[in-house]
Amino acid sequence: VERKNVASIQLMGGNVGYSFHNLKMGFTGIYYFFDKNYMPQSQPYNYYNLRGKEFYNLSIDYKYRWNKVYFFGETAAGNGGGLATLNTISFSPASGYQLLFLQRYYAKDYRALYARSVSEGSSVQNENGCYLGIEAKPIRFWKLFAYADFFHFPWLRYGVDKPSSGFDGLVQATYMPTTNLTMLFRYRYKSKDKNYIPEGSDVKAVLPYIQQKVRYQIGYLLQNNLSLKVTADWVWANPEGIKAKHGYMFLNNFSYKFQNLPLSFDVYYGMFDTNDYSARISSYERGMLYAFSMPSFYGKGVRFAINSRYDFNRNLMIMAKFGQTRYTDRNAIGSGLETIYDDTKADVNFQLRWKF
Repeated sequence: VERKNVASIQLMGGNVGYSFHNLKMGFTGIYYFFDKNYMPQSQPYNYYNLRGKEFYNLSIDYKYRWNKVYFFGETAAGNGGGLATLNTISFSPASGYQLLFLQRYYAKDYRALYARSVSEGSSVQNENGCYLGIEAKPIRFWKLFAYADFFHFPWLRYGVDKPSSGFDGLVQATYMPTTNLTMLFRYRYKSKDKNYIPEGSDVKAVLPYIQQKVRYQIGYLLQNNLSLKVTADWVWANPEGIKAKHGYMFLNNFSYKFQNLPLSFDVYYGMFDTNDYSARISSYERGMLYAFSMPSFYGKGVRFAINSRYDFNRNLMIMAKFGQTRYTDRNAIGSGLETIYDDTKADVNFQLRWKF
């Protein structure tokens, strides 16, 4: 509270676009400044981060379509001369098939406070990578999807004391023999360098941190207003050469919409068992409008949540959600001032929307 309103920022910018047949181009510029110097605490990993009072970014974006090939991207520059570029080629050789190749290069000294783009890291800076994705429908009722993403960080990162690399790959198969039945199987493998201190040692090393996830999901639409979904997740996580931590979660989701009332319900019930925070499992829950709910669970326990929505008319809607997580392996949840001295944690959400 004491730090409230200690700094302000002003910004201005614009975009000019040009279209000619299958070609589209645009130029974007933004200028922003603080009322005092922006000086984050200096650490080795943030040596190239944004510092100063006045900043700008300039970029050019481009799109071109030729038959079944679609090319688009953007290249940008900013204070300090660092460059960032992202370029994508999409190719659809036949119906039901698509190939996507994405290349990204974000220099370690590229600085942009408001940049948002495809990245493995948390900012558009200090990252090079190549992504290849394939989607296919080779046989009836089946849809296959796979991707491979190779990335490299040429400078230090938070929690990584040297330049590092990684890989993220996924294979997914979806089977839908009828419109009311869907089954999904997914396997994901991810390796990413992180600092590691062996137990009983003070010597820090940078090791590939490996995470493997498996998901099986089946969904069934009983009627137009009633659906069931069962999801099973397994996860393994470990630094390379170290015994893996593991966990699983089983989740049931029941959705019902009344035919004679503008009322709907979503009910979730799940059981989880993981032996470490690194093996935590994230699960999607329907939340309030315009909000994304993806809670994580670790340890042992159960999760229950119910979400309801009532539409009074076209303009007025109310939503409410109650959730409760009960742990069977602890008597206190959280730490510090947020500690709950109990084995149960609850959350309540309300939302009222009026359109006029």
